[in-house]
Amino acid sequence: GDVGGAAAAYREAIKHNPRFARAHSSLGAILERQGDVDGAIAAYREALKHDPTRHEAHHNLGLALLEKAKTPATGRPGPNGSAPPADGV
Repeated sequence: GDVGGAAAAYREAIKHNPRFARAHSSLGAILERQGDVDGAIAAYREALKHDPTRHEAHHNLGLALLEKAKTPATGRPGPNGSAPPADGV
């Protein structure tokens, strides 16, 4: 589909109704898919600010935070989402 067009449509919806949690959450999913993890995290947090019951936003926020915590060397998060020690243990 037209991911860029969908992102633009969600941004337009948010412009008209900044409290539209579903639009923020959906925009977050698109941003994450495009590799903008920081933008996705911000969008999921905004969605949850307006509707803390949006389960998919909680789930996707958690996944995005894990993705952000990954280290380039291992591709895996360390303990508590931190980078693993330099010795790899």
